[in-house]
Amino acid sequence: MHASLTSLAIDVCESDLLNVDDKMNVCPAMVTMMANPVLDMLANGVLTQVRVCNELLGFCNKPSIETLEVSDFQTRVLADKPAEIQNDDYINKMYESVYNDPNRASRETLQILHISDIHVDMLYKNGSNADCDGYLCCREENGMPTDPSKQAGPWGAYKCDLPLQTYQNMLNYIKESHQ
Repeated sequence: MHASLTSLAIDVCESDLLNVDDKMNVCPAMVTMMANPVLDMLANGVLTQVRVCNELLGFCNKPSIETLEVSDFQTRVLADKPAEIQNDDYINKMYESVYNDPNRASRETLQILHISDIHVDMLYKNGSNADCDGYLCCREENGMPTDPSKQAGPWGAYKCDLPLQTYQNMLNYIKESHQ
């Protein structure tokens, strides 16, 4: 069943219904990669027998899902909100207390580094076409242009995900420079 649905999803992705760049390469790879988790989530969460029976077909009389209003949920969540943050000015008061603290110069300062949404391309190829028409440039299958301005550089290119060495170099720099 998964194979048939995966094949159908690839066909839809490659059709003119969706505007996908480089659809002949992207669709088979992305749909195949995401098919099992998405289909499992649909079968075990969204399209369960009880839910289909109750909500889609209307044959069953045992609703499995309780309808909640957003305001009811908000009231329930906020019911036990601590008194010190009731007025939503907790952060402002905290900064004010730090600023007004006569011992603030001796306070410990923390340095926090937040790294988010890193895209590393394990197939990044230095010298490959960085100006392709597809979704994933800077790969060997995009060709090796002779014009240096169209080549992927050793540390990355604008239309491409990061090469592994750039990511490793960043992590090494962080490790050595920020204690």
